[in-house]
Amino acid sequence: HSRNNTDGAVFTYHERKRMGYGRERKRLSTDSVRRWNCCHLSLQPCADPIVSREGILFDKECIYENLLAQKASMKRKRKEWEEEQRQRQQESDRQRAAEATARDRRFDEEQDLLGMRNRVRSDDTAVVMEPSKKRMALASPSSIGLKSNFWLPSNTPITVTKQKTKPDDVTRCPVTGNPLKLKDLVPVKFTLATDPDASSVEYICPVCRASLSNSTSAAVIVSPGEVVCCECVDRFAKGEGMNPVTGETIQDFDQEIIFLQSPGTGYAASGGEKKLVTKYEAAIRV
Repeated sequence: HSRNNTDGAVFTYHERKRMGYGRERKRLSTDSVRRWNCCHLSLQPCADPIVSREGILFDKECIYENLLAQKASMKRKRKEWEEEQRQRQQESDRQRAAEATARDRRFDEEQDLLGMRNRVRSDDTAVVMEPSKKRMALASPSSIGLKSNFWLPSNTPITVTKQKTKPDDVTRCPVTGNPLKLKDLVPVKFTLATDPDASSVEYICPVCRASLSNSTSAAVIVSPGEVVCCECVDRFAKGEGMNPVTGETIQDFDQEIIFLQSPGTGYAASGGEKKLVTKYEAAIRV
C-alpha cells in the first residue's frame, strides 16, 4: 500500500503535510536571530547601549522615544477618559432631573383626579375614570401604532458605546510588558577587541578577555556598567563575593549583577530564545 495512494476515501497525514493544508510550524534559523549586542527595538547594534533590570538591552535613543510616546499616549487617553466621565455624569444628572419632573407630573395628575372624585355633583350620571383608564382613553390607536413601528428613527435601537477603562499611569517595557521607568535603566559599556588577528570578534570580556557572542552568556556589572561573561560572574561574584571589574565587595548580588537575555544561536541545542513561526492554511473540506 503506497503512502501516496489516491484510492483512499480520506487524506492521510502524509498527504495533508505534502499539500500544505492546516497549520505549519517551523523554527527560524540563525539568520533570523537577533545579535546579542543589538537593540530589542531597532534590531541594530546599540550606539549608546542601556539595559533594564530584566536584562533587556536597548539603544538609549530608541527606548527614550518609546517611553516618551507611551507618556504622550497615556496623557491623551487620560483626557479622553475624563471627558467621557464628565459626559456620563451630565447624562446621569439629566436622567435624574427628568425622573423627578415625571414624578411631580404624575403626582399633580393624581391629585387632580382625587379632587374630581371627591367633588359632589347634582348629576348622578357623572362618572370619574381611574387614572389608568383615563390614560388608556387618551391613547389613540394611531399613537399606539407609531410606537410599534420599528423602522421609525425614534424607535430604532441605540448603539451603546463601550465604556472606556481608566488608562494606566505606568510606562511599561515594550518587550516584557512590565513596569519600566527611566531611572531603572543602567548604562552599558562594551569592551572592544584589540587583537587584530581576531577579525570576527567584536567585543570581549574585560576580565578574562574571552570573546562575547550569541553562544556565550553575558552579564552587566551595574557599578561600572561593564559587560562580562557569566563564567567570571560565577567565579568572582558568586564564589568570592567580589566585583570582577573593580575588585570591591559585592553587597547585594541581585542589585549589582544583571544577566543579559541571550537570543541564542538558532540551533536546536543552544539556549536562549526559541523563535517559532506558525502559518495557517485553509483546511481540507471533504
